Amino acid sequence: MHDDQSTYRVYLCGGSNCGLLNMPTLLRYLEDMVWEHGLDSLVEIRVSGCQGRCAYGPNLMVYPGRYRYAALTHERLKQIVRQHLAAGHPVREYLLAE
Repeated sequence: MHDDQSTYRVYLCGGSNCGLLNMPTLLRYLEDMVWEHGLDSLVEIRVSGCQGRCAYGPNLMVYPGRYRYAALTHERLKQIVRQHLAAGHPVREYLLAE
């Protein structure tokens, strides 16, 4: 997904460690959730290189604001899409402290 007018840019870590931690399945799920919530014109999804937080993976960065989510699961992604991407409220309990 790519749109120059996107409200959010979302980067799912594509590093080798996160790749071993179910990242491809999480990517498909994230794309499906964004589509199902009608956010496909507002959210740009990309796979990044290693985000350097391998011990906490799989990881996700959300811009603007540089929010870093860690230890992603399908359930966590669902809540991130509903609460952060759809409603604009970061899911604080899933954020990785910098």
